[in-house]
Amino acid sequence: DEGIIVHDKEYIRKNFLANHNLPKEVITALPIDIVALIFGSRYCNILRVTKIVRAFDVFAYLKEAEKLMSEFKFGSQPMRRVLKLNFLMVLVCHWVGCFWYLIAELGEAFNFNTNWKYEDENNTSLSISHSDLGGASGYLRSVYWAIVGMSTVGYGDIIPTNDLETIFSTITILFGGLVLPAIVGGLAAYMGNLNMAVTIHKQKIGKIRSYMRKSHLEFSLIDKVLRFYDYLWSRQGGIDEQGILDELPGPIRQRVAIYVNGGPINSIPFFSSCDEGIKEHLVSLLKPRVFLPNDTIAYEGEVGKEMFLIERGHVKVSSSDKKVTFCTLEEGDFFGESCLLSSTGRTASVFALTYCDCFVLSKNDFNEMLEAYFPSTRKTIMNSIENCVNKKNKTNSSINRNFIEYPKCLRCTGGPEVKKDPEGTGTEFATIRPDSIFRQIWNFIMLIAIVYNAWMIPYRLAFTSQIIKTNFIVDWSFDTFFFP
Repeated sequence: DEGIIVHDKEYIRKNFLANHNLPKEVITALPIDIVALIFGSRYCNILRVTKIVRAFDVFAYLKEAEKLMSEFKFGSQPMRRVLKLNFLMVLVCHWVGCFWYLIAELGEAFNFNTNWKYEDENNTSLSISHSDLGGASGYLRSVYWAIVGMSTVGYGDIIPTNDLETIFSTITILFGGLVLPAIVGGLAAYMGNLNMAVTIHKQKIGKIRSYMRKSHLEFSLIDKVLRFYDYLWSRQGGIDEQGILDELPGPIRQRVAIYVNGGPINSIPFFSSCDEGIKEHLVSLLKPRVFLPNDTIAYEGEVGKEMFLIERGHVKVSSSDKKVTFCTLEEGDFFGESCLLSSTGRTASVFALTYCDCFVLSKNDFNEMLEAYFPSTRKTIMNSIENCVNKKNKTNSSINRNFIEYPKCLRCTGGPEVKKDPEGTGTEFATIRPDSIFRQIWNFIMLIAIVYNAWMIPYRLAFTSQIIKTNFIVDWSFDTFFFP
């Protein structure tokens, strides 16, 4: 907790319950499908349905995958969002297609005289057998119907033939008719506005390129400048937020600023208890600032003059040589508040791990604001800041002690550097790397595992009735290594 290793079992249990859905974790972790070995392999696919509950975690892991793609500079942010949207649409079409095929199988169990599968294969105007292509023909026809049905095109070559199929078709068409047009329309509007603003953005970038070529800047610096403008474009879409706020009168600017940017202030303990007047004043003093990956935001030892509030992104607080990492901070966190107390040197360096949007509160602006309030109010705020700084200093000292006493837990973060104690005592210590690429890759593998279950469980439930040895080994490998 905050860099300190927690051994209290009760505290660990409460933290787990606060961050996880216990019934879901229990249901998905239990190897219920092993019962099929006793009652028959035909029940295996049905019993594995409990694993599909984890499919709802796909949204969280898609965010992690987006961070990994950003780390490797894979595509622009709009392109990654379009890919994510299309992936989810393909997954929904797959589910609907699998359940449409399963509905035909259930129709036989409910003693309906016919089903869409029988009518499709016996349609004299078609030449179709669902056993063609190694059995894939039936899957293709099902997904084809799902796409046609949800897009409300309705060619009419595959139609419901009994009450069960009619109910499922009605639900599918209703879902597709209401949801998909809204998604497609929103995407079309987004791309249309994007193209309009893209032209203006390209013209601006062209002028910047020309200026940098004439100035004979280094290639690395040119690349950094262009990446900065690319991020601003993907984040704001060409809108100058600060320019808009600067044009507004003072009182209106404060009200707009507290509505748009009030979140960071409310997340700070020593400001959250202040009255609304102080908060509005504080928000109007915040200045936006953007940092690129690997930028140094603050240097260890320098005299601090600004406090930083993270609106978006991740930063690492560490020693100046990056060998000791105290913590990683993300959206809603803050650092550098000690400068508001006195002109002291910073005790750690801060590096940007990703693109970071921050708000900056300067010491001079803060002091000018305090002069407008009663001494009692100033004293309350300063005491709260001092308590927060003392707590962080205590945490940092505890982390240094942890490096020597508990090296094993640091290895779990991925990519630690383990060395021998320089004093020659034989004790091993390690530097923590919570920002390691290993953790991001692991999250990406977890996404693959979740998508695998979300894809294969409905497919096997609809199209296979027996256990295939290879499938069984793959399924249990994923369950053992990724879903304990």
